[in-house]
Amino acid sequence: MKYDFGEWNVPTKWEDVTLGQVIAIDKERALEKPSLASIIAILCGKSVDEVEQLPVEFVDSIIGKMSFIQEQPQVSASCSCVIDGERYSVNVKEKLTFGEWVAFNMIQESGDVDVAKILAVVCRKDGEAYTSEFENNVFPERVKMFRDASCMKTLPIVAFFLNLYALSAIPSQRSFLKEEAQSLIQRILETSAKNGHGKELLTRWQKRKLRGLSKYIDSI
Repeated sequence: MKYDFGEWNVPTKWEDVTLGQVIAIDKERALEKPSLASIIAILCGKSVDEVEQLPVEFVDSIIGKMSFIQEQPQVSASCSCVIDGERYSVNVKEKLTFGEWVAFNMIQESGDVDVAKILAVVCRKDGEAYTSEFENNVFPERVKMFRDASCMKTLPIVAFFLNLYALSAIPSQRSFLKEEAQSLIQRILETSAKNGHGKELLTRWQKRKLRGLSKYIDSI
């Protein structure tokens, strides 16, 4: 759609909407007074100011083309998805690894749960492990990839993980994770004392684990 006030790309179906846009729309809808201008801006990739400067007639035409957002996207839970020819899967054979659980728990406790970050933790290529190297070098770009992907590719994975893992697998690991947490903290402290380096031995990855584990143990 081209007019004197620029070109506007208006999505007409859920396939045209990215996961990042779905996340932003959900946050807007959760507000006491969600803004229609904000939702239009999110879906069209524009600012709220740009939307508010549009003629009323043009806004009406945009709303007409985006009537699909009144219905929830229809997806079936799936443990994998294909993005740009690469398959990303949730490990369905085993429960969350310790590193995955710590990262997942920290996202939950952040107060701003981002499903793109959750996917980057639990949904990876075959053979990829969630390690400190993955977290530092791959994780940020992987989050961006999931945010930019069509929501119809990513929401099936979100549904799968929330249904199977968040409601079932995570609670069943509490006893194991508590013991593992205590063991990890003890090993780090013993290694630091043995080598005499103190805090220097606590890498960024270990510090994050310790913070998450300390909160977890206190909550049990």
